[in-house]
Amino acid sequence: MGRSKGFFSQFFILPIISLLIQYNILATVAKNGSYAPVHVGVILDLETMAGKRSQTSILMGFEDFYAEHANFSTRVVLRFRDSMQDALGATSAAIDMLADDGLKVIIGPQTSEGTQNVASMCNWAHVPVLTFSSYHPTLSSLSPYFLSATLDDSLSALPITSFIQLHGWHNIVLVYEDSDYGIRILPSFSNALQQVNVAISEYVIIPNTATDEFIEMELNKLQTKSTRVFIVHMMPLLASRFFVEVSKFGMMDEGYVWIVTSSISSMVETLNHDVLDAMQGLIGVRPFVPGSFTKSKFISRFKTKFRQDHPQNEISTPTLHELLAYDTAWSVAMAVEKVELARRLAVRQLQLSTYEIINVIGKGVRVVGFWTPESEIGGTLNSSGKGGLKSMKTIVWPGDTAVASRGFTTRLSEKTLRIAIPQYANKKLVGVTNEMNPTGYCIDIFDAVMKKWSPTLAYDYIPVPNYSTYDDLIDMVAAGKDFDAAVGDVTILANRSQIMDFSFSFVEPGISISALNKGSGYGYGYGYGYGYGRVAAIFDEIPYIKLFLSDHCADHYAMVGRTYESNGFGFVFPKGSPLVSDINSAILSLKDTGEMDTIRDKWFQNLSASCQLQNFSSDYLRLSFENFAGLFTITGVITGLMLVISLAIFIFNEWDKLKAIASSESTTSKRLLAWLKFYDQKDYNSPAFKKYNEPLQGGEGVREENVDAASMNTELELVRSVSSRHSPQDVQSGSLQGEISVHVETILPMPSETTIQ
Repeated sequence: MGRSKGFFSQFFILPIISLLIQYNILATVAKNGSYAPVHVGVILDLETMAGKRSQTSILMGFEDFYAEHANFSTRVVLRFRDSMQDALGATSAAIDMLADDGLKVIIGPQTSEGTQNVASMCNWAHVPVLTFSSYHPTLSSLSPYFLSATLDDSLSALPITSFIQLHGWHNIVLVYEDSDYGIRILPSFSNALQQVNVAISEYVIIPNTATDEFIEMELNKLQTKSTRVFIVHMMPLLASRFFVEVSKFGMMDEGYVWIVTSSISSMVETLNHDVLDAMQGLIGVRPFVPGSFTKSKFISRFKTKFRQDHPQNEISTPTLHELLAYDTAWSVAMAVEKVELARRLAVRQLQLSTYEIINVIGKGVRVVGFWTPESEIGGTLNSSGKGGLKSMKTIVWPGDTAVASRGFTTRLSEKTLRIAIPQYANKKLVGVTNEMNPTGYCIDIFDAVMKKWSPTLAYDYIPVPNYSTYDDLIDMVAAGKDFDAAVGDVTILANRSQIMDFSFSFVEPGISISALNKGSGYGYGYGYGYGYGRVAAIFDEIPYIKLFLSDHCADHYAMVGRTYESNGFGFVFPKGSPLVSDINSAILSLKDTGEMDTIRDKWFQNLSASCQLQNFSSDYLRLSFENFAGLFTITGVITGLMLVISLAIFIFNEWDKLKAIASSESTTSKRLLAWLKFYDQKDYNSPAFKKYNEPLQGGEGVREENVDAASMNTELELVRSVSSRHSPQDVQSGSLQGEISVHVETILPMPSETTIQ
């Protein structure tokens, strides 16, 4: 069978050759046409179906290789050892093989823990180890003698995540093997699930040496949880025991979802009937190997040879592991041949980006869909775009049902959801007149949401009387012990969302003002959270405003002004509750269909158009002189009072001069005019003018810096006044110097000797 048409690339031939050359263990070409034997050890679980099938594949690989390369001068001599399905058995087999100085390579073992032990010993003995069933990047980096010829199971995270997202599940439980092999996939799944807002609600660790009692204890814990979607990542041997216990616990019944990674799904056909019976309805993803003539020929020959080697065992189509085992044999045979030939080989990495989705049904599996990075999940590989659920084949879920699980269940001890409601809320929002049948806008919305989402899901309303604030009610729900949710007029706030989850808002969000129309007086706010007195305006969330207006629109109240941002009311759930996403979808559906508007009109039916801003008095909203009348009155009174006081002080201080002016004038009008002129004169003794006469420190001179623009302007005015009464010749001759000086000295009296310091 020509390798140019093989189904896998030889992706680890050169690393093997490098090891063989580096440590001088490359087989020497014998002379005279004889073959040089190269001893290769193989450690398998030979009592298991997987071990037997791998043994057949390895033997076929070497037979086909030497049939095609009969001229090669080396021949591999195989030494099989049974690890007896135990890590210690694998270690014992490796010790026995390493005692042979002629051993060049070890293939296997099949378990994760056994591979680690054997790799450690071979690293010490400088013997390469190849595994085709367990991927160990940590060992590959620590030991130069360890090579993995299989795919990384963490690559299963993307197709599994797409499958979960497609079904609308939002919480999963991750069950994994307690080993380097099991722990390694955690980052991949955590990152992939986080990208699509799927939470890992539980991590369950199963040791390789776990007893049936330990597994039962862990399953008992999982039964008490609400999540019903499980991802399992472990080696096939441990997985077989695990799923037998799962079936015994009744956890392979309707409502459960079990998804396994490629390490298990690639080996499903090798499991015995008891294990397959326990896995009915299981979903798995595994790399898809495209069909080819070479693959078809291999499958046909494999079935024939396996039937010859193990006539007592049933035979099925070879899995990915048998293909990898076959390819491993070819790579080892090629690597121990001539260095010159090996160096000419092209090294290509194994690339299998397509995954098939399988469903365990009856005694085998059925491929129900495919996943590719480009189109994600589809029913066929030829479909363009994202096929989605409709394009996939029908899945038979646990419990032999075609109905997919909703991914969660209520607590089994209570059978119904317990919904907390505030006992003392406004009756139109949450009315608790009858504890069994509360009423109100919030209640009707939640009932409609539940009917839209899950009509058969039972729930009871539980009135909560012992709370002082809504934060106390929220804390009760956040604890997740007594209630599954809370329904009421609970405002969505950032600090609250840190300890619990809110649904989308089911009311019109925002804060606004309800005010009395002009001339209507004041109305009552009692019963709406606004105290016992009368109010002229209310500033609150829109639902409360509309609730108030539905009763008091006739009292000339209306909603006015702009709307301020707020988050509205939401249903309350414990943090990570699986209910939230489905509740949100139902809320959006109610809004789209108009059902939410119908419920709103039912409870706010008296809120007519007259209560809206467009019919409210426009004068009430427009600022006019009347809005500032009080301010103007106060300002006018104070200003007039100051004027009267100022005039009284002036008359008191200038009484003698005023009397003299009055006696010098003959008529009353002339007296008034003279008084006004006198009042209008500048008082150079006032504080406004005193700063120009302040003496310098020590009493000498005048502060030059205090002669500012105001005084200079005054002087110029006086000069212009004098100049206007004389001719230009008088000004030029200097005859006006004395008059100007007199006026300047009047403004700035100066001593006879002025010293500027």
